[in-house]
Amino acid sequence: MFTKSNKYDFDFVKENMMGPNSMKILEEVSESLKLEKGMRILDLGCGRGLTSIFLAKEYDVTVFATDLW
Repeated sequence: MFTKSNKYDFDFVKENMMGPNSMKILEEVSESLKLEKGMRILDLGCGRGLTSIFLAKEYDVTVFATDLW
């Protein structure tokens, strides 16, 4: 379970996550989104961009991310 998010460095994830288990939650949710290579995603309120990086790397999508933070 969580084969995609578990391969990221724990310290990097801990330092950059903005909420509890954000990558694991995103991995679970993204399976139902049927993401395809080349899709474009808008990530509003991305925080430090951890989930945006995850989506771009794991699903080969283009992510446009912004935050007021």
